[in-house]
Amino acid sequence: MASTQAYQKINLTPDDVPGAKLNIDVLEKYGNVSLRRWLECRGLKTAGNKSDLLQRCKDAVSAGKSEFVDPTVDEGKWCNIKGEKIKREKKDEKVQPVLPPITGWRPFPSKNIPTNFNYGHIYHYLLESVVLINEDGESEDTDLAHMTSKPLTKGEQYVKSGSVTNVMDTEGKGHYYVKAKVAASMKNEDRNVNVTISMASGAVLDASCTCAGSALGRCNHVAAVLLLVDKHCKEYGNDAQACTSKPCEWNKGKRSHRTPGKVSEATYSSYQPKEVKLSDFDPRPESMRSTNDENLNCFVTNLKYSGISRGKSSMWESLLKTSYQDYEISQEREGILRSKVDDLFKNIKRENVQYQSASLYMVSNTESQAESNEWHASRWFRITASTAKQANNLGKLLNYPGEDAVDMKRFKAFIP
Repeated sequence: MASTQAYQKINLTPDDVPGAKLNIDVLEKYGNVSLRRWLECRGLKTAGNKSDLLQRCKDAVSAGKSEFVDPTVDEGKWCNIKGEKIKREKKDEKVQPVLPPITGWRPFPSKNIPTNFNYGHIYHYLLESVVLINEDGESEDTDLAHMTSKPLTKGEQYVKSGSVTNVMDTEGKGHYYVKAKVAASMKNEDRNVNVTISMASGAVLDASCTCAGSALGRCNHVAAVLLLVDKHCKEYGNDAQACTSKPCEWNKGKRSHRTPGKVSEATYSSYQPKEVKLSDFDPRPESMRSTNDENLNCFVTNLKYSGISRGKSSMWESLLKTSYQDYEISQEREGILRSKVDDLFKNIKRENVQYQSASLYMVSNTESQAESNEWHASRWFRITASTAKQANNLGKLLNYPGEDAVDMKRFKAFIP
């Protein structure tokens, strides 16, 4: 009762609530959405077809309720708006809304939705705030017979089908901003929608869409985004999503952008000084820790001469190698080097003349044994490497004689 008495302190008129004012002489021209809104603003039943709605509206007019507005419509938010308006003693905000910010967007709902935002603001922005130009060039917005409920109907279909995606919001400078993507009805593409809402009054100040029919910012896609925000307010309230309502993110680990690699090459930051490995330790001063190829080649050359003079080699020779820089050879120098290479091959060939008629790995006095009958006579009954496999097969046939014809042929093959 306390809240009802508080509402009754302020008398609402049809001009204060969007959708509460219709031309009662031509009620048949209005659609079901407009008739339901008119009945809702008077606290009457809104169910039934158009004939039922039309009869109910006429009965309300006959009962003298055409100028009455239920103070509890839209949860009494219009009473709050009018009360604040009276206290401030100033007109409604006419400041042009600023452009939506570029940064600061978060998944919806990350900010508190304006408290006074309700379905009436959506109805007013999409239908009642459209200004028409008459034949004399003057603007008129008093005749509401031109209104159509298509944006609201199509917008509700978009919301129910889940066509509104990637909804994000932010706020700044007294405005609440919402942007989303709405799937197109015919083409396989998305429409980008931006909406600006006043934080003080909850009114829809501006809206835009990338579709061709959004010249006035009142297309079906804009209606879908506004209805989605209104649906969220009715189901979950106007406050931003609490931390306890967000998905659990415990024990998920730190989100570091590290690339996998070798363990030996991995480096980890630490506040404590890191010990230097013995293999990486360099006793020289930092200014003398670098060297060039010339000094390194000189050291390798001296190391080789030292090994030759002492008759001992060092393991450094296997670790350090002489590096050569790129150079060009003249044709005359190339001819000299080629002649030296030819002389080297000739000298090597001349030293190995005595091994040309025989193999280097042949045992002496065995050159003609393959042609000797005595060698074959003393060798035929011996098991050598070339006859070992045949002897093994013969032994298997003797130990395990078979009745197979193939095995008998194999056995007879060994008998002379």
